[in-house]
Amino acid sequence: MTDDWKLALDELPLQQRLKAIVVYDLARDRAAGQPPDVAHATLRAAAQAEGLDTSHPWLAVAAARISASNPDT
Repeated sequence: MTDDWKLALDELPLQQRLKAIVVYDLARDRAAGQPPDVAHATLRAAAQAEGLDTSHPWLAVAAARISASNPDT
């Protein structure tokens, strides 16, 4: 497993990168193994709540990874 979605965070300021990682973990806890649209909506809602740009490309890649992840891990 790779963390390719994290590569898209390189252009963000440190504070936003850290928020994105926390947002990813929160969304993964709630949407792991769910269909891609559910994972993306969950991730987008968490990102918006944290004041992150919800149009940034890392969201789509991270949502795909969340959707493909095992909910039991």
